[in-house]
Amino acid sequence: MRSDAQIAHARIIKVATQCFGNEGTEASLNKIAKLASVGPGTLYRHFPTREHLIDACMENWEAELQRAADRAVRTHDDPEALLPAWFDDLVAHISVYAGGPARLLRALRSRDALWARRWKILDAANSTVFERLRDQEALRDDADPRLVCVLVCGVATAVEEGELDAGQCKGLLRIVAAGTLKR
Repeated sequence: MRSDAQIAHARIIKVATQCFGNEGTEASLNKIAKLASVGPGTLYRHFPTREHLIDACMENWEAELQRAADRAVRTHDDPEALLPAWFDDLVAHISVYAGGPARLLRALRSRDALWARRWKILDAANSTVFERLRDQEALRDDADPRLVCVLVCGVATAVEEGELDAGQCKGLLRIVAAGTLKR
């Protein structure tokens, strides 16, 4: 790729990441092109579909999410510290784009390949934490990592939709953690 094309490519990703963060992944592609100082044709040459652009913006998301799970496991020996810390990181990662938590929940029952893949990555990172908790015999017998993840996504969705503030979110995540761990 020519150097000017590389610069345009990087600028489009940077602007799109900001727009998706503020407006969600349905942000106007024409607006993104304009803010990136490129024409719509240039944007579509680099990213033929919205999904290609989202995928490029989220390229590091997968690795960052797994690193967060690994870091939580490495940093916290106490299950009562590990699970809430993980939930905080998890909510931060899934909320990177406006509408992300709700979109991940919809991916459970849709054929949207991009978001279904994101759910699998999320599920794998969550499983890292839950495997550690199982090894510590800290989980309730009926604690299903996938269902707990759905619940955490639901809490994050409620925050995004203005139903909860950040303090209420933390409180609910602590309740979910307490209900997931053995007493």
